[in-house]
Amino acid sequence: MAKDNIIAALDIGTSKIMCVIGELNARQELNILGVGSSPSEGFKKGFIVDIEATVTGIRMAVEQAERMANTNIENVFLSMSGGQTELVETRGVVAVTSETKEITREDIDRVKAAARVMPIPAGKQILDVIPKQYIVDGYDGIKDPEGMVGVRLEIEAGVVIAAQTTVQNLVRTVERAGLSVIKVVVSPLLLEKSVIYPDEKEMGVLVIDIGGTVTDIMAFHEGQLKYVGMIPIGGDYITNDLAICLKTSFQKAEDIKRSIGCALVSEADKSKVMEVETMGKGDTIEVNQVEIAEIIEPRVQEIFSMIRKSIENFNKSGIVVSSAVVVGGGVTYLDGFLDVATFQLGMYVRVGENKYAGVQHPKYAIAVGLLEYGKQIKPVSRIGSEKPKKSGENPFSKIIKFLKEYF
Repeated sequence: MAKDNIIAALDIGTSKIMCVIGELNARQELNILGVGSSPSEGFKKGFIVDIEATVTGIRMAVEQAERMANTNIENVFLSMSGGQTELVETRGVVAVTSETKEITREDIDRVKAAARVMPIPAGKQILDVIPKQYIVDGYDGIKDPEGMVGVRLEIEAGVVIAAQTTVQNLVRTVERAGLSVIKVVVSPLLLEKSVIYPDEKEMGVLVIDIGGTVTDIMAFHEGQLKYVGMIPIGGDYITNDLAICLKTSFQKAEDIKRSIGCALVSEADKSKVMEVETMGKGDTIEVNQVEIAEIIEPRVQEIFSMIRKSIENFNKSGIVVSSAVVVGGGVTYLDGFLDVATFQLGMYVRVGENKYAGVQHPKYAIAVGLLEYGKQIKPVSRIGSEKPKKSGENPFSKIIKFLKEYF
């Protein structure tokens, strides 16, 4: 039976499906209990392309994590690619209702709800409201107004909007795997919670999550989220290059990339070799790390060249990225990867690692960010339908939950 202090995160990527289970102790500290992963064969470029294959992958990842954690989970926080979303500026205003005029958490929730009241394009829905600043009786620049005294509370925020069909397909796929979705959260926001330092957000930081077929990009400046976007390229393109050049299978190319992959020819070691079975004839050839690096380096350069163009567009619009570039995703383990990134971007680049032992690898960053997100909200609302409940459940409960969530 699931425990109330258990939080579960599900990250469905284009290469891997990750499930991480955490437990909150009495001091509201998070302990990692279990981790599970499986190949992602039904999810491409941020979209579900094969529901059954994705369901199978979800079940495999969840079962692994449950066995390690020695517990069962019923609901999860779910990530969604930032490339399938857009960020829209909005404002909200409410009157402080208490007799003492002290601003409470309820007032903050109301002003966030007011910020959601805005025209939304057909077929879109609001995923989240990200506060940029609060304004109390005309005084701006406030990050948390709780406990302050005022008559009028305002908020300037960014609203994350996504296509309804994309969200619904994600949620329904997870439900078919036997789980309920507490909340869908855009992936770049999760990297913010797990791998970015507050000073970096103030000075200007670019967060890059390199997935299998897409790369999510998020820019912060002056402590505020300024941009969420995507470029249509990722680590699978490197694997595909290896498969074509070496005339081998995609899976074998992936094994080569993970075993002796190197993103910089000058750092490659000729003595590191691996046997490769070619397709068709079934012959075996031997390749060394220098030969592998000659294939990988141009693709990594291309990825960061495209990211550099995004930074140039940021600068033109007044978004300053001056402190660092933080990269996440499994491909960051490649030797020489950071050197190529630093050269292409002309900035300090570091790998985004979180503080939790056992899940510090960048491939866990999104899932760990989901757990950090889950610490901050009460898991009471569900998106979409839930697993079958006891008979006699109020048939209008889902409608009520929807209205509370979005209005």
